[in-house]
Amino acid sequence: MLESGAGQLGSNTMTDRNIKIGNILFSISSQNGIGMDKCLEPFLTTADTGSQSADCRMEIRDPKLQTVRNNRQIKNNRLFEADTTWGLYSSQKTAVSGQRSAASGKITNSTKDNSDNLLAIPSLKNGGRRRLFAEFDSAYRNGTVYLHKSGENYFLYPFLELLTINLLAESKGVLLHASCIDDNGSGYLFLGHSGAGKSTISNFWNEEKGIRVLSDDRVIVSLSEKGLIAHGTPWHGTANYAINASVPVKKVFFISHSKHNSAVKINGIKATSELVRNAFLTFWDKNRMEYSTETLMQISQKAGMFSLGFYPDRKILDFVRNV
Repeated sequence: MLESGAGQLGSNTMTDRNIKIGNILFSISSQNGIGMDKCLEPFLTTADTGSQSADCRMEIRDPKLQTVRNNRQIKNNRLFEADTTWGLYSSQKTAVSGQRSAASGKITNSTKDNSDNLLAIPSLKNGGRRRLFAEFDSAYRNGTVYLHKSGENYFLYPFLELLTINLLAESKGVLLHASCIDDNGSGYLFLGHSGAGKSTISNFWNEEKGIRVLSDDRVIVSLSEKGLIAHGTPWHGTANYAINASVPVKKVFFISHSKHNSAVKINGIKATSELVRNAFLTFWDKNRMEYSTETLMQISQKAGMFSLGFYPDRKILDFVRNV
C-alpha cells in the first residue's frame, strides 16, 4: 500500500494504492480501502505514478455522493448488457464549441460527441438495484466508482476485469480464458472454456519442482520485441492459482479431455479462430475489436499452436515438453 490517510471525505479516511495487473497500472483512491479484495494484494505495487503514468485512475466513493441518474434514460443508451450480470451504457454528453471564421470574423458553434461510459452492476435490464455504478471517460483512463462496502465483492469481478479488457484493447494485449505454466522459464498456455481441464492440468504441473502456475483461468498476453509474454491475473479458477508474475510464451495448447494424449499443430485462420473463441473481446466497441483481432492474429504467428487432447494423469507433463 502506497499511502494511507492521504485525505479525508467526511469522517472516512481516503486510501491510495497502485495495482498492476499484467501490463496495466491502476491508481486507485477509496474510502477506507473499499474494493481491496484479498486476491488483489499480490498485485499491489510501489510503482510511482508520477514517473510512470497510470493507465487508469479512479476514485471509489460512497453511492450517496452520486448524482441521481434516471435508469430508464441510461438504458436507452445501452452499449452492451451481459444478461443481468453487468451493463455498459453511454452518457451521450454533447459539448458545444465556438470557432471564429477567418473570412467573416463571426463565431460559429459546432457540436462534438463527448460521451462518457457508464457501467452498472448488475445491469439495468430488469430494473435491479445498482450494487456498483461507475462513470468513466471514453478511453477508460479516468473515472469514479460508486460502491458501498456491502457490494465490494463486485469490484474485482466483474468490474475490474471488464475495465482491464477495455484497456488491453488499446495496444496493450488481450485477456485469454487460459491457464499459464512457467516451466523453469518456458511458458505454456492451456486454453479452453469451463470444464476443458485447465485447473486439472494446472494441478499436475504444480506438483513439479521449479514450476509456477501463474493462473488457472485468466491470462493476459502481450506482445514484445522478443515474442509473447503471459501474465498471471487475480481472476483464478477452481484451483485458485493467481500469481503476480510473467513468463515468455513458448507453446499454446487448445485443450480437451481424451482417452490418450495427442497433439496436432495448427496455424493460420484455424489458430486465430481458436484464439478468438477463448478471448475476452469488446463486442460493444468496433475499434477495440479490430485491434484485439489483429493482436490475436499476431499471437498465432509468434508461438507454436497445438490442438491438445489429454488424458488426466502426470504423463501429460513430459508429453507437452516434447511436443
